[in-house]
Amino acid sequence: MPTITIDGKLMEFEQGQSILDVATENEIEIPQYCYHPSLSVVASCRICLAEVWGPNPRNNNKLEPMPKLLPTCQTPAGDGQVVYTTSPKATANQKSVMELLLNHHPIDCPTCDQAGECSLQDYAYEYGRGERRCDTEKITQSKKDVGDNIMLYGDRCIMCTRCVRFAEEVTGTAELYISGRGVKEEIDVFPGMGINNELSGNVIDLCPVGALLDKDFMFQQRVWLLKTTPSIDPLTSSGDNINIEHNNNKVYRVKPRTNLDINQYWITDEVRYGWKFIHDEFRVVTSDDDTELHAADILQKATRIAILVSPMITCEDAWLLGQLIRSIDANAIIGIGPIPIVGED
Repeated sequence: MPTITIDGKLMEFEQGQSILDVATENEIEIPQYCYHPSLSVVASCRICLAEVWGPNPRNNNKLEPMPKLLPTCQTPAGDGQVVYTTSPKATANQKSVMELLLNHHPIDCPTCDQAGECSLQDYAYEYGRGERRCDTEKITQSKKDVGDNIMLYGDRCIMCTRCVRFAEEVTGTAELYISGRGVKEEIDVFPGMGINNELSGNVIDLCPVGALLDKDFMFQQRVWLLKTTPSIDPLTSSGDNINIEHNNNKVYRVKPRTNLDINQYWITDEVRYGWKFIHDEFRVVTSDDDTELHAADILQKATRIAILVSPMITCEDAWLLGQLIRSIDANAIIGIGPIPIVGED
């Protein structure tokens, strides 16, 4: 099996893997903005550039450096390669990229909802220069309402184009596009269109900064106060893997949990926003001893059994419950609660 050395660590890889993929599999962090494993590779952010040495077949396979730093997200791993992601050249590039991004980025961290889970913020601490050498004006763009659930803060955008590629390659709806060129580039939606497809909320998760924000979650809670509980979505039959984020016994948002065999990296908007009923003021969340005793008394006197099944339980659980009830009363009545139908199944 071919091998590659990254930052002094020898590791095996499969043909076709990029250097970044191999590094990630082996828990070596390489900064990245534009890359996502399910989207096409554009290598536009340039912060993942690294120093790569490889055997030269024209010189008896002697290890020689590539003439330039290479984007690890786009460069295939090669047998015998040696990669340095923390060398002086690689580090200088990381600092330069961060300096250019921060030069125009607004200082919104105290009020930005992305604070605490922002890649730009994290990389500024880890890879930033710590000083500003260019006195240029900050980019100012008005915020835009670009969908039922999404607000766009264009002046925070770093043009990673993840959202544009997602709309083109995953949903196929292509509501987003890049307008302008050079320093005047910006993300926008086509006139008369909004990001309202069934997977629209995933562009919020994809955005590495605070450019695309969830209207439902905005200004509700600081992310470092949230606790995360892994769970399975009960609203759809696919059993999407989700993370429930909550604080003080209140759920604030639901996000996808990666499972490549089921929901991959995504969840539908039905899953993302369909949990609000759990905080309904009319929902019974406590038990009452007198009520339970009264119900037990009624059951003991009853000659027939009827059961109301929640539409939220799985098919397997519903079947087992039906088997249990029918084993007690073969003529038991089994009903199901109301199921709201919205759109196509």
